[in-house]
Amino acid sequence: MGFMDKLKDLEGEAEQAAATHKDALEKGVGKAEELADKQTGGQYHDAIANAGQKVDEFVANLQQRGAS
Repeated sequence: MGFMDKLKDLEGEAEQAAATHKDALEKGVGKAEELADKQTGGQYHDAIANAGQKVDEFVANLQQRGAS
């Protein structure tokens, strides 16, 4: 098994773990958003919320890929 094959296997395992623990990831991202927003005094609220939404969409996409 070559290096690239090992990386692909690890990628698959990481995607499966992320899909399996979707709720915990969403909770962690939400807490990170709140903390970042608090630390920046709300100055970057829209950018932080947008980044959190993209992470949630990415995790949802992983779950869909795993189901197919």
